[in-house]
Amino acid sequence: MYADYHLTYNSTNQFFKYVLQNTKVPNFRFLIYNGDVDTMCNYLGDSWHMRDVANENKLKAGPRDPWFFSGNNQVGGFVQRYSGIGGQGVSVTVDVLTVKGAGHFVPNDRPGPSVQMITNFLFPQANGVNYTSTASTNPQPDLSPLKSGQSTANILLALIALVAISVRPSINIEFG
Repeated sequence: MYADYHLTYNSTNQFFKYVLQNTKVPNFRFLIYNGDVDTMCNYLGDSWHMRDVANENKLKAGPRDPWFFSGNNQVGGFVQRYSGIGGQGVSVTVDVLTVKGAGHFVPNDRPGPSVQMITNFLFPQANGVNYTSTASTNPQPDLSPLKSGQSTANILLALIALVAISVRPSINIEFG
């Protein structure tokens, strides 16, 4: 089945190194998340991989702490933050997060915690990203726009750009 498939890279380390060394965006952030019951992309493998990426890029590891869903003591998952200075002298952060009880399709399996997680990542508070915060989030989001396919097209374009960069690092895309 894969006889004619030519693997260019067997790891995304080169992609992360390129981005972390070349970004000019102040306070540049990555969010890597997994469902903790995902049987396709298990959270331990991604966690170990990002630990190695962080070590290679001299990022400091923070503690692995729980984050809470919906403003109560319900554990939403765990988060570990790696932070440091990128190659262009800007602050970079990589958050590795799990969503409790979610499989491979995290937003489909756990829509409430997913909205809270993604909203907090996209709109950090003055003191940084706090995944436990419920400000500006709806724990029971309307999923009908996602089912229409319109939002999915925009996400797909962003993913295609990331794949293009990882497959052909010589593509000149300005991160800043």
